[in-house]
Amino acid sequence: MMMAIWTNEQLDAINGDGCSIMVSAAAGSGKTSVLVERLVRILSNAEYNVSADRMIVVTFTRDSASEMKQRLIKAITQKMEQEPNNDWLSKQHSMLQNAKISTIHSFCFDLIRDNINSLNLSPNFKIIEPTQEKMLCLKATQDAIESMYKSNQEEMIFLSQSICDKTDDDLEKILIDLYEFLISVPFFEDWFKSKCIDYYSKVDMFHDIALDSVFNSQIEVLQQMISLSDKAIEICEQSDDENALNILQQENDFFIRCIDILKSKDRFDLDILKSMDSFKFQSLRFAKDNIFKESIRKYRDDYKTLILKNTKINFSILIDVIENYSQDKATNKRVSIILLDLIKNIHENLRQIKIEENVLGFSDAEQIAIQLLATKDINGSIVQSELAKNLSEYYQIIMIDEFQDSNNNQDLIFKMLSKGGTFEKMGYNMFVVGDVKQSIYNFRLANPQNFINVMEYSKPYNKENLDRNSYIKLNKNFRSSKPVIDFVNYVFENIMTDKVGDVVYNQEEKLIYGANYPEGNRCTEIPLIDSKKNSEAEYIANTIKSMIDNEYPVMESDGSTRKCKPSDFCMLFMSTKDVDIYFEKLQELGFSVDFDQDDEYLKSREVSLLINMLKIVNNPMDNIALTSIMLSPLFMFTPDDVATIRLVNRNASIYSSMIEVSKDIQYTQYSKELVIKVDYMINVLNRLRDISANCTTAQLMSEIIEVTDLISIMQVYDTSEKRRRNIQILLKLAQNHDANSITGISGFIRYINNILESSEDINVKNNISTNDSLSMKTIHKSKGLEFPFVFLCNASRNFNEKDVSSAIQKSFNYGLSYKLKDRNSLVEYTTVDRIRMCNQKLLESRSEKMRLMYVAMTRAKEKLFIPLSYDKSDTRVVNKISKYIEDIQYEGKITTNLTKNAKSMADWLTMVLCCSSKSSTLREFFELPIESNYILECYPDINMYEYTPNIKDTQHDTSSEDTIIFDVNQDLKQKIYDNCNFKYINNKADLPARISVSDIVKSDNFKIKGSVSTQDLVESSVEDLRTPNFMRLDNLTPAEKGTAIHTVMQYCNFDNLKLSPLDEIQRLLDEGYITKEQFNIIDISMFNRLILSDIFDLIVNNRIARERDFLVKVSDLDFKNDNILQYQDTDTMLQGCVDMIVFQSDGGIIIDYKTDNVFSMDILKDRYSLQIKLYKSAIQLIENIKIKKCLIYSMKLGKSIEID
Repeated sequence: MMMAIWTNEQLDAINGDGCSIMVSAAAGSGKTSVLVERLVRILSNAEYNVSADRMIVVTFTRDSASEMKQRLIKAITQKMEQEPNNDWLSKQHSMLQNAKISTIHSFCFDLIRDNINSLNLSPNFKIIEPTQEKMLCLKATQDAIESMYKSNQEEMIFLSQSICDKTDDDLEKILIDLYEFLISVPFFEDWFKSKCIDYYSKVDMFHDIALDSVFNSQIEVLQQMISLSDKAIEICEQSDDENALNILQQENDFFIRCIDILKSKDRFDLDILKSMDSFKFQSLRFAKDNIFKESIRKYRDDYKTLILKNTKINFSILIDVIENYSQDKATNKRVSIILLDLIKNIHENLRQIKIEENVLGFSDAEQIAIQLLATKDINGSIVQSELAKNLSEYYQIIMIDEFQDSNNNQDLIFKMLSKGGTFEKMGYNMFVVGDVKQSIYNFRLANPQNFINVMEYSKPYNKENLDRNSYIKLNKNFRSSKPVIDFVNYVFENIMTDKVGDVVYNQEEKLIYGANYPEGNRCTEIPLIDSKKNSEAEYIANTIKSMIDNEYPVMESDGSTRKCKPSDFCMLFMSTKDVDIYFEKLQELGFSVDFDQDDEYLKSREVSLLINMLKIVNNPMDNIALTSIMLSPLFMFTPDDVATIRLVNRNASIYSSMIEVSKDIQYTQYSKELVIKVDYMINVLNRLRDISANCTTAQLMSEIIEVTDLISIMQVYDTSEKRRRNIQILLKLAQNHDANSITGISGFIRYINNILESSEDINVKNNISTNDSLSMKTIHKSKGLEFPFVFLCNASRNFNEKDVSSAIQKSFNYGLSYKLKDRNSLVEYTTVDRIRMCNQKLLESRSEKMRLMYVAMTRAKEKLFIPLSYDKSDTRVVNKISKYIEDIQYEGKITTNLTKNAKSMADWLTMVLCCSSKSSTLREFFELPIESNYILECYPDINMYEYTPNIKDTQHDTSSEDTIIFDVNQDLKQKIYDNCNFKYINNKADLPARISVSDIVKSDNFKIKGSVSTQDLVESSVEDLRTPNFMRLDNLTPAEKGTAIHTVMQYCNFDNLKLSPLDEIQRLLDEGYITKEQFNIIDISMFNRLILSDIFDLIVNNRIARERDFLVKVSDLDFKNDNILQYQDTDTMLQGCVDMIVFQSDGGIIIDYKTDNVFSMDILKDRYSLQIKLYKSAIQLIENIKIKKCLIYSMKLGKSIEID
C-alpha cells in the first residue's frame, strides 16, 4: 500500500542525526522507502555536506542495491528539474554513479582492489561461485587429510574413530562443514583456541557452565513433574483415598528433594545421585469408590514419562557424565587439537590453490577485508587498523539494510568502518535497519544476535538527548489487511519469546494496522483437514479456482478494485520436498504454476540432457549418459532399439556395439531405421568430439545445442520459456568456469558431478512468470515479496532436526561439541557439553522456524489461508492436542516448554487455537470436550471449519446388485430410437469445432485462379511437414526463415534495434531467443529498412501489443465472406495471432509483417487481404476498440500497404 504521509516514527528515522540510529522495522513498515528518503534528504541538502562518494550503503542483494541506486538517481534528478541552478545537486547526481551502494561482498572486493598492493594477490583476480569454491575446498581437504595421515597417523585414526560414522568420506564432509563455519568467525584460530582447546583444558566441575546448564535443565523437568504431581494430589484430595494420596505425596516430596540436591554442592555426590536414580515408582492402587482415578492416573503417567523416557535429562546420564567428566574433557581437547591442525592445513591448502588459479571466493572477501580493517593490540583486543581509521574518517555515513541477516565477519567489518567503532559496539555514524523477527538465514551463518546486541546497547530515540546510539521501532504495517494483522499478532504474542524466537512479542513488537482496505471478507481461513480422507493440495486448488471463477475482488494501490487473477495467489512451503502433489492438483484444474525449484535445476530435463551430451562427447563409453541421450527426444531411440544394440556384445560398451551396428550397411542383421539412427548419432558425436579438441566448454555446449536443435525440441513443452532460460543459465555457468579454470570440459563435468554427489544444486534465478501463473515458493524465497492471497502450505510437516544431531555442534557463543564414540565398541556416548549444546541448538532451531512462520504469514496483503492437516485416526495426535489444552489451561498461557518442543508449525498454530475462545470447531473436529473455560481470547476475525470437498459426480458400482427387469414402453422406445438415428439435412455437424485464420486463407487462395497452383499447394504442404535434422541437408526452409524474423520482431527492444540492429539481434542469440542457425540467415538490411520506414515511428512512439492471440466465435464476427459463410450459426471458434497492434487515442492499427519473397506489394495484398480483415474483425471484438487502419509490411521490400 502507498503511504500518503510519514508517521512520526518514520520521520524520526528519516531526519534523526547526532548518533547512530538502529531501526527495528517490522514486516510491511515501509523501511526501504524510509531508507531511500533519508538518503535523498541527506544528499540533496548542502547543509549536511555529505558527498555521495563519501557514504557506504549495504544491501542484502545486488538487485536491491541496483534498485536503491536507481531510486536515488531518479529522486535527485527530479529535484534538479525543480532547481536547475543548484550546483550541489548536479555534483551529487554525477557522484551517485560511482557511489558505494552495493552488497557487502561487492564492497569488500572493491576494498581489496583498492589495497591490492598491500596484499599478496594479483590485481586481475577472478571471483568464483560458491559451488566452485566448494570444489576447491574439497580438494584442499582431501590433501590435508592425506598429509595428516602421513605425518601423524595415530592421531588421525583416533579422530576418525572418535567422531566419524564409517569412512574418511564422513570426515571430509565434517571438516568442510566445520571450515565453512569457522571462516565466518573473525580471527577464527584465536576463537577456536579460546572456545575449544582452552575451554576443554579447564577441568573444574564446580564451576563448569556446561554442567550448570545440564543441572538446570534437569531442574526444569523436575519442576514440570512437580506441577503435574500437584494436579494429581489436588484431584486425589477430593476423594477419601488415603493410600493413593500418600503414594502421590511421597513422589512429590522426592521430586522436591531432587531439586534441592541439584541446587546444592551435593549434586556432584555420585552416591546421592545413584540413590535418586534408583528411585522406583510404587504400584498405585485406588480405592474402589475413587471416582477420580482416571484423571489422577493420567497426570501420574505424564510425570512418570518425563523421568523415565526423557533421555536428555535422565539421572543415569548425569551420573555418567560426572563419572567420566575428566576423561571426556581430555578426549574433547585432543579432538579439538587435531581438528585445528587439519583446519589450518585446509585453510593454507585452499589459499595456495586460489593463488595458483588467481581466484577468490565470497568468504575470502570478508576474511581479507577483516585482515585490512582489523588488528590486535598488545592486550589481544581487536581494534581498528590504520586503514580502518582513515576510512572511518573518510566515510561520513554508513547505512546497512537487513542487518539481522549479517554474519559475525560482516558485523566486525561494519564496526571497524564506523567512526569510533570498537569490537564491542558500533560507532556513531551508522544507520542500521533490520528486524530480528525476520532473521531466517541461519543456514548461511547469519547471526541474529548481532542485531539484538546493537538494539540492547542503544536506547529509545529522543532527539533532545543523543548521548549514545538510539533505536526507533517501525511497527505500523502498510501492507496487510486488519484481519491478517490481527491474526499475526494473536499467534505470536502467545508463542514468541526471548527463548523461542529471540524476541519478546509484546506491545513494542506488535504490528499496527496502517493500510486502508475497504470493507470485505478478508478473515483468515483455517480449514481443518482429515489427511486420511482429504487432500490439502485439493483444498488449495479448489479454493483458488472458486475465487477466480467468482471474480473475488482485489484492491489496487490506488484504492480501486479489480477481479483476482492467478498471479495474486502464492503458496508458501518450508521446503520443496512435498510440492509435487500441489503442483499436480493445480495443473489438473488448468493452472499455470510458477515455481523456481533451485534444488532441482541440475535435474531438469533440458539441463540433464545437455550435461549428459557433454559427458558422452568427453567419454562415449559412459553407458548411463549414452543410454539417457539415446532415449531422449534428441535421437529418438526406442527401448527396443537400445536392447538390440546392447545384445550385440554384452561385454562391450554400448558405444562399441553402436559401431558394430553402423557397419551393417546392407541392413542384413539390423533394420534400416536402426542403422540410420545409429549412424547419424555416431556422426554427430564424432563431429562434436573433433570440435571439442579446440574449443571451450561453453563453445562446445553451443555446438551441441545447435547440432541437436535442443531449443526447438524444448518448445513443445508448456514451460518452454523457462527451459530455454535454464539452457542459457547453464551456458553462462560454463562460460564462468572457462574463465576461472583451466580444467576444461572434464573439469566442468567433475564440477557438476561433485555438486550432484553432495546433494546440493546450483542457485539460479529463472523467474519466468506471467499474469496467468500461480506462484509456489519456499518461505525463504518469499522474503521481501507480497501477494494478495497467501497459503501457508504443509504446516503439519515435521521440522528437520539434522542440525541437532550433526557430528559437530557449532555455536558462536559456546564453541564446539562432539558426538563422541567409544573407540573399542564404537558406540556413541553423551558428554556434558554435548547435552548443553543440543539443548541450545534445539532452541536456536525452533527460534528460526518460528521466525520463518512469521515471515510467511506477513507476506499476505488481503487474506491469509492456513490449512491444518491432521490424521484423526492417530490417537497420538488427539492425545497431544488434549495435552496442549490441559497444560495451557493449568499454566494460564502457552509455556516455553511447549513451544520449544513443537514438531511443526501446525503444532504452534494448534496451541494458540485449541484454548482460544473460538476453539469449538477444532475441539469438535477431534471430538474433544467443548468447555467455556477458555484461556486465550481470540480477537482476530477467523473462519475455522472442517473441510469437506464438494463431490459433484458420484460413481456407483452396480455390478454386484441383482438385475431388475422393467416393463418397456414400446412407443417411447421407438421415439428414442428415431431421435438417435436422426439425419441432419446439412453437413454442418461435420464442421470442425475450431479453425484457424490460416486454414481459411489457404482455402481462399486455392479458389483464386492463378494465385497458388496445385503443385505449389502440394509443395507447401510437404514443406510444412518438417524434415528431421538428421535427414536434411539443405538450409532453413522459407517458413523457418520467416519464423526467425518474426521471433526477432516479437522479442527485440525497438529502442536498441534503432541504435544497432546487429547488436540487438546478437543479444537475442545470447539469451537464447533465436538459434545460431537462425542468426546466420537473418538479413540485417531488412531491419535497417524497417528503421527508416513510417511504421517504425508508429511502433516506437505508441503503446503496442505483439503476438496478440485470439479465439472468437465465427458467428460473433462483424464480417461476411463466402469462406466463412458455412460457419455462421455454428459454435465454431476462430483462432489466430496478430503480429502487432498499435494503440492510439482514437483507435488501433494492425500491422502484419510478411517475409514472402515477392516483387510487388499488390501480391501481398491479394494473398492476405482476407487474413487481415479477419484479424480486424476479431481484434475489434475482443479489445473493444475501433481498428482504424490495417497495414501489411514487407520485410523484403521495406514497404507497407493499407488493406481497405
